[in-house]
Amino acid sequence: MVGPVSDGADVQTASRERTGSRLTPCRPLLKWPGGKRSELPLIAPRVPEHSRYFEPFFGGGSVYFDAIDAESHANDLHPDLMEFYRCVKNDDERFFQHLYSIVEDWERAPLVGRDAIYYECRERYNASAPTTVQRAADFFLLRELAYGGMFRVNANGRFNVPFGRAYAKNKNLREKVDHLRSEAVVAKCSASICRLSTSPTSWTASSSAGTTSCSSIRRTTHRSPSTTPSTSPNRTNGAWPRL
Repeated sequence: MVGPVSDGADVQTASRERTGSRLTPCRPLLKWPGGKRSELPLIAPRVPEHSRYFEPFFGGGSVYFDAIDAESHANDLHPDLMEFYRCVKNDDERFFQHLYSIVEDWERAPLVGRDAIYYECRERYNASAPTTVQRAADFFLLRELAYGGMFRVNANGRFNVPFGRAYAKNKNLREKVDHLRSEAVVAKCSASICRLSTSPTSWTASSSAGTTSCSSIRRTTHRSPSTTPSTSPNRTNGAWPRL
């Protein structure tokens, strides 16, 4: 979704100075169901001139990373996905230390033993608290190594996709992690992604006291009086988590 700039909107931004030059397009950072990468040749030429870009269902961000060069607001319901992007955007040292430590184990392990690294990662992910740096790193690795690139949880909310043995055991994980720190990705994330959130509903600008950087868009819920609020393991004190 694109739109013109509105004067007076109280929205924290981190957009770069407009120099007239485009940021270098780059490939998505991870696979995501419904990704539009294969449709980009049809979508990109049809993106109109714009000053702001809103992506309510960010997912893998194919359109954003390829065709968008403006003040941008990225939103998605999945907290692990948004924590992953936050870590990449901030070049979080703990996040990358955890990734590279697993990469080193991966490179030392024989091909027939790499599944053990995956299942250790899966067990750690299922036991970790939501929106932690380590969990975000494990989430990325599971997306890379799971069978068919699937993300599936059981009735207890535990990720249960098996190792993608046929193709994942030969994957170059170091190349994948290095891409997260590539010049094109860093430029895109640090200059343009200025808002990361996990709220699934509509948004309004807010200037309430105590609001911190990249937290100025508040959730607005539209609910009839007779509707019972839903429950979710990702909610805290009735509010969706915000970064």
